[in-house]
Amino acid sequence: MKKAQSLQELQSIVESMEAELSAWPQMSAAQWNWEPKGEWSIGQILDHILASGDPIVEKIGILAPQIPPAPEHDEIRQTWLGQKVAEQSGPNYTMRVPVPKGMEPGGGPFDDAVRARLLDQLAAIRGLLGQARMMETERFKFSSTVSPLVRYNLADALTILVVHAQRHVIQARNRMSEPGFPPA
Repeated sequence: MKKAQSLQELQSIVESMEAELSAWPQMSAAQWNWEPKGEWSIGQILDHILASGDPIVEKIGILAPQIPPAPEHDEIRQTWLGQKVAEQSGPNYTMRVPVPKGMEPGGGPFDDAVRARLLDQLAAIRGLLGQARMMETERFKFSSTVSPLVRYNLADALTILVVHAQRHVIQARNRMSEPGFPPA
């Protein structure tokens, strides 16, 4: 069964993340790079969003001209597999999910440039969501960036991009209030 999702809802999530990231205070190098024991720093969290999202955004951008046009619409439907991946990538999933090879964050050190790059990625995703209103989002399929054996439709890819970024922006926000987080 396919789950209906609103492009406007996804766009609102992206806009909320952009507003939140823009409102974050300037952080010191110590704050960007502070790693609680066994956890990622804020810089690593944002870099992971970039490492996992950039290939998908690029792939959709390249394939977009090939996606058949459709009458303007707001509702998209995910496949069963896309729903499952979105659930495990999203903010409500509490179990740790192994990070696929190639999507690990870089080693740093990180600074405000990683936030600026993420804001650029979110703007690109927002643009793709706007374009998707006039595209055939369900029947057009392409290979996952994780495995060529896994195929998604455009609705799946857009949903996964948004909820995965949302999960980790929340994680980064929460990192700032953890005991031991360096003062400004």
